[in-house]
Amino acid sequence: MSDEVPQLTEQQTKRVAGDSRPPVMFQRLFQRSRAAAAAGDLAGARALLRALTHQYPDQIEGWRERAALAETASERVYALGWVHNLEQPAAPPSSQMPWRLLVITSVIVSLLVVIIQAAILGIEQGQVQQVVESAASIPSSRPLDATELAQMFEMPTPTVTDWHPQPSPVPAGHLHTYGLWQGTLLQNDHARVLDEVPIGITTTGRLIVALVSVGNLTSEPRQMPADLFALVDDQGAITSRFWSIHALPEPVWTRHRRRSCL
Repeated sequence: MSDEVPQLTEQQTKRVAGDSRPPVMFQRLFQRSRAAAAAGDLAGARALLRALTHQYPDQIEGWRERAALAETASERVYALGWVHNLEQPAAPPSSQMPWRLLVITSVIVSLLVVIIQAAILGIEQGQVQQVVESAASIPSSRPLDATELAQMFEMPTPTVTDWHPQPSPVPAGHLHTYGLWQGTLLQNDHARVLDEVPIGITTTGRLIVALVSVGNLTSEPRQMPADLFALVDDQGAITSRFWSIHALPEPVWTRHRRRSCL
């Protein structure tokens, strides 16, 4: 017989930690082994105790009785090792914390879909206004002639640079991961076109309300930028203009700009 004391299985450890009462069959056979030992039948008592400790290794009474009636010193050491093992307090269950904290929250994103021509016109008007303000701030000691004015207000040919990743249609519920952020449109009916525009909103297009679930993959709360989402219509026109974004008290979005195709 080996002197090494085997370890309890997970199920046996749970029974010990729960301080469950001995099974009825164990109690009956244990009392019979004691009766046999009291009657002088040590061989029968040892046989019963060996069978009991093999079948119910989590019952400390069986090991104590087996150590008391051990036939050899090695068997006594073996049984006492089990007694010592079972008398140790059960270790508390380990709390497993995820290596990445995923905070999922739902925010209402009201997206205003505008005509792409109006968006381009607004950008051009903003550029012209900025150039005019810059020219007005330059001190001049003499009036400028027409040639100098033409050179000053000469607009460079704009180059279209698509610095956003091209969105692609994805099924509802698909989880998008960009850097340390995740987001998804849980169901198709979570994006609706409003038939009536609310009071106080001026739009030349359609107003879409979408319920989007977003997740912050870090443990620190962060503010969601206003240009995080963009909409693509059936003509391929892209807009990232937002009417308003209502975030929870602990905003969770990052600086990475993200486009979702609804």
